[in-house]
Amino acid sequence: MSRLRIFKNPVDGGDEVLHIRTDKVLETFIEVKKKSPQARIFLRPACQQNDVTPSNHIDAASLQMLAKTNDFDIVCEAGEPLTIFLVATAVLSAGLAIYTYLNMPDVPEMNQKSGNNELSNRVNRERIKGRVPDPFGTNKCVPDLIAPPILYYKEDGVEVEECLMCIGRGEFEITDIKDGDTFGSTIDGFSTSVYAPGMSLTGTPQIQIGEAFTEAPLVGKKSSAITGQTLEAPTESVIDTAIEGTMYPQYPNRLYLVGGGLDATFSVGESVVVNSERIGVADAQLSGSTNVETNGVITIGSAVNIENPDNFKSIQIDTLLIQDDLNGLLDLAGRYEVASILKSGSFAYEIALINPVSVNPNWALLTEDNLANSSTILTNNSNSVDISGDYANITAVTSDFIELEIPVEYQSEWDKLNGITVDSATIELRKYTDNWLGWFYINSADIEKLIFNFYFPKGLFSVRTDGKNAGMHASYDIEYQELEGSTPVGPVLQLDGYLIRQQQSTFGLSEGIDLPVPFSEGVRVRVRKTSQNTYPRSAVYDEIKLKSVYACSHLKKLIYPDVTLVRSRTVATDGALSVKERQWNCIGTQKLYSYASGARSLSKQPTNDFADIVTAITLDPLIGRRTLNDLDVQGIYATSQEIKNYFGTPLAAHFNYTFDQGSQSFEEALAQIASCVGSNARREGSQIYFQFEKENPNSSILFNHRNKRPFSETRSEKYGVDRDHDGVEVTWIDPADGWVESIIRLPDEFITNPKKLELSGVTNKYQAHFLAHRAWNKIQYQREMVKFTAYGEADLVSLNDRIAVVDDVVPTLTSSGDITYWQGQNISISQPVELDPTKSYTIHLQHLNRSVETMLVTQGADEYSLVLERLPVLPLVVKSEYDEYAKYSITLSTEKDSEAFLITEKSHSGPFESEVTAINYDTRYYSNDKDHINNLI
Repeated sequence: MSRLRIFKNPVDGGDEVLHIRTDKVLETFIEVKKKSPQARIFLRPACQQNDVTPSNHIDAASLQMLAKTNDFDIVCEAGEPLTIFLVATAVLSAGLAIYTYLNMPDVPEMNQKSGNNELSNRVNRERIKGRVPDPFGTNKCVPDLIAPPILYYKEDGVEVEECLMCIGRGEFEITDIKDGDTFGSTIDGFSTSVYAPGMSLTGTPQIQIGEAFTEAPLVGKKSSAITGQTLEAPTESVIDTAIEGTMYPQYPNRLYLVGGGLDATFSVGESVVVNSERIGVADAQLSGSTNVETNGVITIGSAVNIENPDNFKSIQIDTLLIQDDLNGLLDLAGRYEVASILKSGSFAYEIALINPVSVNPNWALLTEDNLANSSTILTNNSNSVDISGDYANITAVTSDFIELEIPVEYQSEWDKLNGITVDSATIELRKYTDNWLGWFYINSADIEKLIFNFYFPKGLFSVRTDGKNAGMHASYDIEYQELEGSTPVGPVLQLDGYLIRQQQSTFGLSEGIDLPVPFSEGVRVRVRKTSQNTYPRSAVYDEIKLKSVYACSHLKKLIYPDVTLVRSRTVATDGALSVKERQWNCIGTQKLYSYASGARSLSKQPTNDFADIVTAITLDPLIGRRTLNDLDVQGIYATSQEIKNYFGTPLAAHFNYTFDQGSQSFEEALAQIASCVGSNARREGSQIYFQFEKENPNSSILFNHRNKRPFSETRSEKYGVDRDHDGVEVTWIDPADGWVESIIRLPDEFITNPKKLELSGVTNKYQAHFLAHRAWNKIQYQREMVKFTAYGEADLVSLNDRIAVVDDVVPTLTSSGDITYWQGQNISISQPVELDPTKSYTIHLQHLNRSVETMLVTQGADEYSLVLERLPVLPLVVKSEYDEYAKYSITLSTEKDSEAFLITEKSHSGPFESEVTAINYDTRYYSNDKDHINNLI
């Protein structure tokens, strides 16, 4: 299937181009020609030489054959054949970028990027099967997780996350350690340690913030099936008198239901949970001015007359703040047992507390008697009855009542019912249910520890019937059992957990279980809630969620010789069931050896210089896998210094990037580095060197009809409106702006179709400025493009090389070819030429080292003889026995640079053949290279 571009009218400066794919090229062209009779079709790129417009049946058949392997341009208003060239060249620049894009091979899908190379949403995460990062130069380093993070809760209920991460291979100078945008040293509870290669993960680190890590890291596998499920209550309500009718207790052990029906719900031997409001005397509110004595006696003045206050055996102090002269403000709130209450006057209540320090330690800080206002409630009246609780056995059941086996701890409350009659009470009866959550299976090797994380999304407290908050308890059972494969083996082990707390905000709880003997293959776990509210309350908040379960083991390998690792302990947010994103980051500069002196430096130093980086990756056993003999070390460092001097700043030779793609080859890495420092990575023989691109008066190699495939050359000229790009848009990373993407648009911000360049490895404005202007200048001053197929000599040149290309499409001189004889300043040539004695001519000589020498030339004794202006700088190769000859071309001296081109594309096209695309060479491409020296940036 061929690609077609249909240009409606390229001469008028419009941009109406239709792109289609079809396997019916001839039919499509015929349809276009019906509407545009002057339409013509060209092999890409459109030019006079590529005109394949059919004029007969034979041409039509040829076009159908060409359509099997070629792409085409259809120009609707092409006009007569003699005007095709002018029109076609106008459309070439418009279609070139599209042509290149459509013919590019598909880029294989890469592994997930390192956080260092993400432009936004940088987080610490796993990169399964990804390449270990290689950060070179200075980067904002966002380490990869090399083990799943372990989450647990501290005693205060705040979530903590421990991570083991890898910054990358090598040793780094580390600064600016942060969590997100906040310096870690300013965050409460933040601890981290950085370990250089060879350091133990339990030893002294390279950098430490906060607490030290003295134990081996836990490596855990989290159950994916546990996602924050709620633990169901251990009981279910079966009778609630607030809904279903009247119930009341009767001494010694009966509960009656008015209207009957208990035998349909209960049976002998069952357990039942009774939730009942207090029967009899209610709690009494008592507030007013309060005298507080250091011995634990408080006297409250109030206008409320409470009958028989001494019958109350407890007091709930909700508000009592004392300003002590020595210890400041003291909060004496709490629930206290009462020894005695004496009422006097109208009305003063002297209340003696039993051991108040055991309830609230602030009593021990009280240095003298004091006076304050208080708000309290007298509770637990000796004449009231509280029968709430768990009853393990129902001894008898009828329709109207059930009889309970009374536990010893509740017997005194039931005894109060002896001799009194209770007509009704607010009572709820609940029955126990099988409320296990699980089993959940975790297959992991050598499990040494289990971590269960529970979460209380609404806190843990209750609201009493008087509107005051009170503490609550939560309890749960954990069962776990070893697995062999997926088969449970051995005993089912159990842990009972218990917690009492009054907390009205969310918090978490962790239960860690150390296994006496490691489970070799896996574990299964399940949990259930066992706590049940049995007090009269208007609201109860005791919801428990199972947030996560980890099967863990301690990391056995503690020393890693090649990578820099990080351990962190971070206090996470109190969000519901999700953890905040991990954003541990730092500024890291890799330390490398320098070979600037010709020998390796004594120690590694942090560096951004591309010469140090090229040397390092060349010698790296996992990247370059080469030796110093394969690298022009002296030349690379000389090139680095040349770049610094040329641009006037050492920043021009910097490279800062993290290689993170396993599919990126050593050659691709060199090319990326070279592009950031305005150079070309080259290899001559087995030696790698860098060639700095700058204004160059000489071409590298000469291409004429002797080393170009016949009829492969096409040329185009650009004029008028640039249909391809009206500017450049260059992106680079700006450290001064938080290491985010920065954009340079040239010539201004109003461009609509820019050529986009991503400078991966550039992190300073000077490099970005130089490279952006070079790209824009090449768009501005590009006037001619040549494309041809070259023979083996094309392997000696690369992108951005200056070459000399003889015009074999419309030649101005017929003389270009081989030098067949050389003696002093006299040469013989393969093609006859007659030079006009009234004009000045320049000859371009191709030397063995690929350089092209130019000098004046005059006619010799005959049309095959020439006389050079001077002796050549290097010997000319003339070996007829090996069919090896130096190449030459002749131009008018006024046009001596007309053959100079700059290679923009080169690709292999066959055995010993390459497709070469080049644009005219122009010194103005480099006109902004001195902007820093001239104080323009």
